[in-house]
Amino acid sequence: MSDTLSLPTSENRRLHRIRTTFRVEPVSKKPSGEELDLSLRDISLEGVRLLSSQPLETGSRVRLRVPDIDDSPSVEGSVIWCHNDAGAECYDIGVRLRRGRTPSNERLFTQVREIEAYRRIVADVQRRALSPAQAAREWRDRFAARVGA
Repeated sequence: MSDTLSLPTSENRRLHRIRTTFRVEPVSKKPSGEELDLSLRDISLEGVRLLSSQPLETGSRVRLRVPDIDDSPSVEGSVIWCHNDAGAECYDIGVRLRRGRTPSNERLFTQVREIEAYRRIVADVQRRALSPAQAAREWRDRFAARVGA
C-alpha cells in the first residue's frame, strides 16, 4: 500500500495526502477543559485527518502542532466531519485547515512528507523500522537544514 494517496476528484480532493501516524498536540483544550489524545492519520496542504479518543463537534475550531517535529508550526482549522465506526473506541476526524495553502500549512506538509519518505527509505535500505518520532529526530539531524525546515 502506498503512503501517498491520490484520491478521486469525486471526493473533491485535488491534493495528494501523505499517510502518517505522528502524535498531534492540541494547542488549546476542548471547551470542557478535557485533554485530547490525537494522532495525525494523513495530511494535505489544505487539511488533515485525525484519530481522536473523543469526538469533536463539526464546525469547532482546532489548533494543532506535531511535537515530534522540532519547530513544528501550529496550524488552525475547522472540523468538517467526525465519524465513529460502529463499536470503535476512537473517532476519525476531518479538519479543513484555515486559509488554505499558508506558509505554516506548507511547512508542516513538507516536513511530514520528507520525514515519511526518509522513514520508508530507512526501512527499505537499512531494514530498520523507525517510529515517526525516531524518524523525525534522525531526519532533522541529517537533512532539515538542507530543505530549510
